[in-house]
Amino acid sequence: MKYIEHSIHEESFPTLCKWIDAKPLPIGRHTKDKNAGFGSAAGLIAAGYKLHVIADSRQ
Repeated sequence: MKYIEHSIHEESFPTLCKWIDAKPLPIGRHTKDKNAGFGSAAGLIAAGYKLHVIADSRQ
């Protein structure tokens, strides 16, 4: 996280092209975490989170 935070603050000029990606992060089926969603994850039905990333060519 420190690396990402540092790289964001060092940007001298914005780029015109960005990529957006999302990856499922499945967790145990019997979780009590109310923030965990339930849905399709890598061809399975699973409980978990979704990690979203926005990056440009410099990352």
